[in-house]
Formats: sequence, C-alpha cells, structure tokens
Amino acid sequence: MSTKTNNTSSDLYVKRVVDPIRLANFDISVYLTKLLWIEPFYSRLLRSMNKIETKDIPTAGVSTNLDSINLYYNKEFMASLNDKQVIGVLKHECLHILYEHTTKRIKDERLIWNYATDLAINCLLQEDELPKGGLIPGKNLPQLKKEESDKMTQDQLERYNKLSAFIKSLPVEKSAEWYYEQFMNNEEVKELLKDKTITIKLSGDGTLDNHEDWGELSDEEAELVQQKIKEMIKDAQHECEKAKSWGTIHASVIRDINILLSKEVPWNELLKRFVGFTTRNERISSITRLNRKYPGIHSGIQKNYKPKIAVYIDESGSVDDSLLSKFFGEINNLSTSCDFTLYRFDTTVDDKNKIEFKKGKKYDLKRQNIGGTDFDAPTTHANERRKLFDGLVIMTDGIAPKPKHSRLRRCWILPKNTRLSFESDKDIVINVK
Repeated sequence: MSTKTNNTSSDLYVKRVVDPIRLANFDISVYLTKLLWIEPFYSRLLRSMNKIETKDIPTAGVSTNLDSINLYYNKEFMASLNDKQVIGVLKHECLHILYEHTTKRIKDERLIWNYATDLAINCLLQEDELPKGGLIPGKNLPQLKKEESDKMTQDQLERYNKLSAFIKSLPVEKSAEWYYEQFMNNEEVKELLKDKTITIKLSGDGTLDNHEDWGELSDEEAELVQQKIKEMIKDAQHECEKAKSWGTIHASVIRDINILLSKEVPWNELLKRFVGFTTRNERISSITRLNRKYPGIHSGIQKNYKPKIAVYIDESGSVDDSLLSKFFGEINNLSTSCDFTLYRFDTTVDDKNKIEFKKGKKYDLKRQNIGGTDFDAPTTHANERRKLFDGLVIMTDGIAPKPKHSRLRRCWILPKNTRLSFESDKDIVINVK
C-alpha cells in the first residue's frame, strides 16, 4: 500500500455519502476495542499493526516492511460505512496479512493479481460485512445504477455483464494464485479488462482497499517479514485457544492457520532413518572425489542417497478437519526436503488422486474422502509397489485394527498423546501436537 497520492485513484472510487456528525466522531479505536471481545484472532493481529490515518489513499490498506506492519485508512471512507462494514474492512486487511499477499512477488498482471487476492478473501467474510461492490466469487458484479449505465455504450454494458458472469462462475475458497490463473487462462476476460471503463468501475467498487506497495520487498526481506507474520499468527492462535473461541473466523481460515503453523515432524531425521534401509541413489561425477581405479586421471563418483517415500493420509471420518489440516501442513513441510508421492485413504487407497510432490512445491490440500479406516489398505498398496518406494508414512489418528506386515520401512504420524490401537512392532511412531 502506497502512502503516495495516486493521481487518478481518487476519481475512480464511488463517491460515498458521509454523515458529517459520524465523520467528526469516527474513532477507529472503538472498533478495535469491540474486536478485542468478540474476535480474539483478528484483534491480536491488529494490535501488532501500526494504525495510520491518511488521505493519501481513498479507502484502506496494509503494507509490510522489515520494521513494521502498517494499517492505513482513510477516515472519510471508514466513516461512510456502517459499523459492521468497518469491522469487515479490518478483517479483510488481516486476511491479506495472513495469506502473505503483501509479501508475495507481484504477478505480471498486477491489476488481475489485485482482483485475485480480493476474491480469495472476500468469500471468507459475511457479505454484509463488505462495502457494497466487493468482488466475491460466485456472485455477480454490482448491478449498475441508471446514471452509471447511461454513461456506458451498449458494447461496454455487454462487456460488464460478461465479466459479471465470469466472476459468478468462480468457486469459493480458492487461493489468490488459483483465481489469478483463471483470469490469465481466459483470453476473453483478459480482453474485457482492457476496457478502462470496466476497470475503473471495478477499481471503484470491486476492490475495497489499496494494494500499491505489495511485492516490493526482496526475497530475503520477504522471508524475514513472513517469519514475523508467522509469529503474530502463532500468538493469535494461542490467544484463541486460551479464550476457547475463534470468534466468527471462517473454518477454512482455521484450517489454513493450522497448516501454516504445523512443523512438528522431524522430517530430516526421519528421512535419514529411511536412507539407512535403502540403496537407491544418484551417481554424479565429482572432481573432489578420488577415482579409486584411475586416481588423478578421471573424476570420482559421489553418491547422493535419495529415499523414495510414499505418504498415506487417513481421511476417514474419525480424523476431524482440525487434525487433517495439521497433517496437510506437515505434508507441505516435507515438500521442502524431498520428492514424495501422496495418497489418500480410508478403507481403500485413492490411487486416482495421488499427487507427485516435487521438492519445493506446495499444494492447496483439502479432504476428498470420509469413510471408515483400514490400515491394510495403505500397507498392501505400498507392498505392491515396493520396487518404487523405500518406505511409507501413514498419517492417522491410529484408530483401526493392526494391519498386515509391511515389506517396507513404515512410519506412523499420530496426534499428541495418542497411541496406536495395537503393538507397532519395529515401526517408527511420531506424535505431533
């Protein structure tokens, strides 16, 4: 978010009617106090931000840098909203911080990225919490007023309606990256956005905040800021647990928080244990290694042991969404260390929807199954593929009969203070919080 005046932005936004008495009496601290009692998560994040009133932007916005996380707001804009919408805007800004929209590298099409980030979070709030016109997937764009439509040509009206239909066709609860790809893969929609009349209308009504300074940090700076944000989120999570309330925060947001903060499995140590039982390796030429047969003539060979792991995640009905989201978080953490194959299972293994994880690649994971639990399913599945894998990891709540013998090294990932309902023989068992 930029604190510099945008030469045109003030003309793009809808002129909002402001009660002069409400404007004179508007105090953002009143709303911050309300959130303290009813929204512990959002309140904790907001307490970590600098609140800055400014006329340099027409609405509100957040920005992050190495020194601080800032919430900017135009008092006239905020005073034009009702109380519920003011709180909705504050929640909206917190979600931009949570989903790292301020620190991620800006996409090639900045305008489309702005729309995508708002689409990703507006569907996580109640519609009446948003100022009129906020972009919401699954909903049409605001119906044009007569004085607005009278200023547009028939072609422009048709373009607006086509874009409205596209927004309505989008599913909810997808990432900003996902929405961005939908825009970028639709040539007709990209062409529609070249019409400034439409983009001005969207800038005026569709985005309810300013995104100007996003993506300006270096990779190293962004990583430091993201770590700071992660600590804020962890503190907010603890505050909710202490209060025994998450307020009105959307269930999928809680899932994403659990995924973000999950880092309990010592994957590197576990992978070393799997390596000890495998001969799978990559042979590369290395001048630093002495060639035993032709020393000083040819380069030596360096062997890099890379275990091939199959991860099976229990999506049976006994594994609740909170635990499942923690498992998803651990899976994404594993992806920073190695390649592996992910399978989902309940009474059978879902081979059709397997995911081949490549090191450094993360996925937006969600539940696909909800049946009973049979540990024979992943064990048999892995045994039949023992030439492909060196070990299997089963993430589960541990509630099911003892499975057959595994011909591969097997590890169980369980919740804190939980034991398997059977003796695990020589299997590795790890508990996460």
